[in-house]
Amino acid sequence: MNLSRNKIRGNAIAAIVVGAALLAAGPLALADDTSRSAGETLDDTTINSSVKANLSGNDEVHARNINVETHRGRVALIGYVRSKEQHESAIVTAEETKGVVEVIDALLIVKEKRSTGRTLDDQTIETKLKYSLTDVGADQAFAMVTEVRNGEVLLGGFVESEEVKKRAAEIAGYVPGVTKVHDRLAVK
Repeated sequence: MNLSRNKIRGNAIAAIVVGAALLAAGPLALADDTSRSAGETLDDTTINSSVKANLSGNDEVHARNINVETHRGRVALIGYVRSKEQHESAIVTAEETKGVVEVIDALLIVKEKRSTGRTLDDQTIETKLKYSLTDVGADQAFAMVTEVRNGEVLLGGFVESEEVKKRAAEIAGYVPGVTKVHDRLAVK
């Protein structure tokens, strides 16, 4: 019975997310990515919402720690999971979602919880990181998903070129407090 409630809740969340995305998208938002048509952007929004809903409905995965980005049916899962089993379950869940043509694995396994002080330090590093990444272009910087855990940076999402990908990883490595960079960016 509990599984049924989670599936119903997941479907309800998906419907709300899709509806909100469609309302927010409007004609201008659908046309803002010159590498995709308005139809492709709408398809990606639907796929993205479906993957998020399916992850939310999966009791094995802590979906709130996973960001989902989609470009032309390619889905990037970005974030943290607590075990190899959660990692595999998240990937399989995304792969089985209708419309997904490829899953880009940008998930890291992190078992320990952070202290409040460490969390605040990581948030400070992330703020500095986002500011520093504007050197590759503000639009590119804010399109990237960045996460910081224990001083380690996770870069994920889609960028315009290999040059932007390489430059972002270099910049991240120079941010004070960063101990390691996990570059999981994908080129559109």
